[in-house]
Amino acid sequence: MGPEPNHLGKSCLRPSNFTLERFKSVGELHRQKGYRNLTEVEYLHNPTQRQILEVISESRPVVITGLEPSPPCKDWTIDKLAERYGDAIVRVRSATQKQNMREFVQELKDFMENPYDQMVEGFVKPYTEGATMPEEMWPDFGPLFFDHEDFIPPQLWLGAVPTHIPTSSLHRDPHCGFLLQVIGRKRLDLYSADQEELIYPHKAYNNYQPCWFRPENPDYTIFPKAKKAKCISVTLNPGEMIVQPAGWFHQVYALDSPNMSVSYFWRY
Repeated sequence: MGPEPNHLGKSCLRPSNFTLERFKSVGELHRQKGYRNLTEVEYLHNPTQRQILEVISESRPVVITGLEPSPPCKDWTIDKLAERYGDAIVRVRSATQKQNMREFVQELKDFMENPYDQMVEGFVKPYTEGATMPEEMWPDFGPLFFDHEDFIPPQLWLGAVPTHIPTSSLHRDPHCGFLLQVIGRKRLDLYSADQEELIYPHKAYNNYQPCWFRPENPDYTIFPKAKKAKCISVTLNPGEMIVQPAGWFHQVYALDSPNMSVSYFWRY
């Protein structure tokens, strides 16, 4: 069989000059600072906006604690989401088929009663896959610092997900990302931008850049340079947020299911 249509379509993609220049400059900065030798992610408790701006300018990832929404993340459950945002549209399946939070949570509960190994082939798991977060949720889960206008509309990552495979495979983004963990835990595996030649990123891409190398199932025969790649892993607990400057390659695992995160991308 020939290449999948999806792969053929992706082979026609081209990144913007902004994205190319951002990745190039970040790679040089990471090389200068020796970020591939970092062994852990720094934690900042209740930082000022100036501290966050310094982190972004230095292109180093940090986990922020103490900036939780109200009520705090530990108090949120899928039942509370259904109660508070019942009519908010969380998933659009087609032009005529939309799903509100109440319907989504019910589907999520039904799905959780069936083990993953009993899934019917072709059944779509109840996971919002980074859909735009409903405006009704902004007062509780909007950005916790700076102005709303400084961010691209937040993305909602909510649902039942397998914990043995990545929810997001290895890739990098041209904008600085902020990921707030709300329900359950997530683990992020990070690779500095100066390791680009070791993890085989796609040459054809649009906004985010995926990698051919899959750390969860490494094939060093096809990707021999990946043996030298160095990874930093960090676990996000409910109420914690990671600031992930542009250009850092990352892969995400959900350690618990159900799981909920909210991500924001800074416009600058």
